[in-house]
Amino acid sequence: MKYLEQCIKETMRMFPTVPLIARVIEEDTVVGDYILPKGVTALVAPFAVHRDRRFFDNPDNFDPEHFSSENVNKRNPYAYIPFSAGPRNCIGQKFATMEQKLILGRFFRRYKVTAALHELENRGLPELILKPAKGFPVRIERRPE
Repeated sequence: MKYLEQCIKETMRMFPTVPLIARVIEEDTVVGDYILPKGVTALVAPFAVHRDRRFFDNPDNFDPEHFSSENVNKRNPYAYIPFSAGPRNCIGQKFATMEQKLILGRFFRRYKVTAALHELENRGLPELILKPAKGFPVRIERRPE
C-alpha cells in the first residue's frame, strides 16, 4: 500500500483537483523581493507549485519516487499542496487518501486501465475543480485470475 500511496500522491501532484487556492493576506508579507500588502487576495496555483523544478526532478514525468521517504524529507512541506496547507487545509485529506487507497487497491488487482488520450491531447480545464477537457476515455481490461 505504500507504493500505491506514492502513486496516488504523484497523480495528485501532476493533476491537482483544485486549480487555485485563494487567501486574503492578513498582514504585510514579504515574498522574495515583493511585499504583499494586507487585505489583498493571493492566489496559489498547485499545478504550478507541483511542477517547480526546485522541488521535483523532471516534474513533467510521472515518478512515484518523488514521494519516497527520502525525497519527502528533503523537500519543503509546502511544495506539495493538493489539499491546501496550513491551518485552513482540507480536514478530510486523510480520509480521502485512505478511501482512494482502499478502492484503487482492490480495483487495480482485478483490472488494467489504459488511457485513450495522452495528457497533451486532453488538457485540464481549470473550473471549480481541474478536469480533462475531453473527459477521461479509458480502456479497462480484466486481469487474469
